Amino acid sequence: MIAKISRGTSIKGLANYLHGPGKANEHSYDGKTGGAQIGGNVGVEGDTTGGWADEVQEAIDLRPDIDKPVWHMSLRAAPGDPVLTDETWRDIAQSMGEQMGWSEQPWAMVRHADDHVHIAVSRVNYEGKVWNLYRDYLRAQEARVVVEREFALTQAPVRQKGPQVPVTSGEHSRALASAKTPPREVLADKVRAALEACQDQGLGRMELEALLREQKVLARVNVASTGRVSGYSFGLEGHLDGVGEQVWFKGSQLDRELSWTQMGPRLSPPPREVAVERPPRRFLEPPAKHRVRVEQMEKQAVIDDLTQRRLAARQAAQRPPKPRPTQQPQRSWYERALTSERRVLPLRRKRLGVTPRRGQKALIPWRAFPKPLRAARVVKKVLGL
Repeated sequence: MIAKISRGTSIKGLANYLHGPGKANEHSYDGKTGGAQIGGNVGVEGDTTGGWADEVQEAIDLRPDIDKPVWHMSLRAAPGDPVLTDETWRDIAQSMGEQMGWSEQPWAMVRHADDHVHIAVSRVNYEGKVWNLYRDYLRAQEARVVVEREFALTQAPVRQKGPQVPVTSGEHSRALASAKTPPREVLADKVRAALEACQDQGLGRMELEALLREQKVLARVNVASTGRVSGYSFGLEGHLDGVGEQVWFKGSQLDRELSWTQMGPRLSPPPREVAVERPPRRFLEPPAKHRVRVEQMEKQAVIDDLTQRRLAARQAAQRPPKPRPTQQPQRSWYERALTSERRVLPLRRKRLGVTPRRGQKALIPWRAFPKPLRAARVVKKVLGL
């Protein structure tokens, strides 16, 4: 199941879109053009006019200081899932709402076709309380996974939380249709495993490229005009685009760890010294012959050590990928403002048309201060900065 989220300002505009024919004439349900309401705590079941928007607007009007009071989520079932009944969709929405915290907010569910529905939620309830949007994308994914298990639906690929670059929505949709992991994630796992194996064994670029060839991964060195290596591009054998050309990804497009600034130091190990026990001279052996024999033993020891390290790296690269460590995503200034206790003068800020900028320490607009207090030193002293 795929969940897509958007935010807006007009609940009536969203209702007109959900109950209308759609931009590509894809909105139809039960043989009629447009969507029909099948659930929620406002409106009437079976309504096709969007009358529920008037009830939701009453709650939104209680908090005119909220910039985007409308929260919208669409849910689409996987191609292999059975056609769900209206009651099942209602149970799914109720379960996700309870997990995310909007089940008590005014909300309505509109169904389009057999495989997808839309949920419109007012962030403001009838008491004027505002639902917190913090980490709503991540919370929706977590709730989706729980619902898929609860209702025995197809498990959609979960975007791993960590430093890697996530797959696009198009790649996610194609992965669902083909029931396969997106090529970008497969490629990133293979390159990451080969890089870690080379680093553990103290191997360099040549050994990395050899490991990738064994994993059916193509590697192309990107060289700057000055002759300096600027990075790698990687591709899976057989992964072609619409015109039959090889699809390449830069290392930074797969994972931030695979950019050359991160890979370069890991592929430049210090010189490795192999300890060799110096054999004694044989009876009547000339010094020159003994020296040659010692040099040959040292060369063979270096070759044997490199062979063993290559074998260990090959075995490590073929192991299943390790789970990525979770990392809390950074919050935008808008999300921080919604949860901060320092929201000062919200109505005056709205009248002045001033919004906090990224990186601002204070959420108080500059023009909200009286003219005598606009000097930088005085403002900093007042705010305690």
